[in-house]
Amino acid sequence: MKKLGGNIKGKTTFLFKLGVALIIVSFVKWGLLLLIPFLPYSGRVKVGIMSVVLVLAEITFWAGVLLVGEETYKKYKDYINPKRWFNKRRTKKTPEKKV
Repeated sequence: MKKLGGNIKGKTTFLFKLGVALIIVSFVKWGLLLLIPFLPYSGRVKVGIMSVVLVLAEITFWAGVLLVGEETYKKYKDYINPKRWFNKRRTKKTPEKKV
């Protein structure tokens, strides 16, 4: 059975690229939340804007994940995980030679 996104003979499909773009856009929307408190609107309007942006960010993220596929999502999730940023790269252990 063919997956929705992913690679076909080394080429990425349009749906895969669209999924990655949606995930990036969702992160941008999360970043916009930091700017909303500085808007010249009342507190009620700011809360409403923040709510809408949060919901749209989640919708675009999960739509992107559906298009990208589970394996790719897990791969990029490991790249984004801050716990792994400063760890040394794991190297493959070579078998010791017996003399």
